[in-house]
Amino acid sequence: MSAHPSEWTLRRLHAGEIPGPERQRLQAHVSSCAECHEVMKGLEANQVRFEEEVPFGRFAAGVEAVQAAARRAWDSAGGKGQAMSTLGVEAHWFLLRKP
Repeated sequence: MSAHPSEWTLRRLHAGEIPGPERQRLQAHVSSCAECHEVMKGLEANQVRFEEEVPFGRFAAGVEAVQAAARRAWDSAGGKGQAMSTLGVEAHWFLLRKP
């Protein structure tokens, strides 16, 4: 791999979304590239902070609340695009509010 992967690609790698050979190539690059290694360390630190700020129980409850809101919005919108807007607003509100 001659060029650095994008931050988005590194985020996907961190999340386990990159399959097989591509994942192995990226992991090899990150192991040998100080710059990409630092980006991955930052992503890991962000994940730890998120998990400390939003405990799993609260996160799971938020997912359930957003799913319920999405079902209500979908039903009331007759299955139209408005449901997705409502879902986005509900998810944003729940995850950013302080308990």
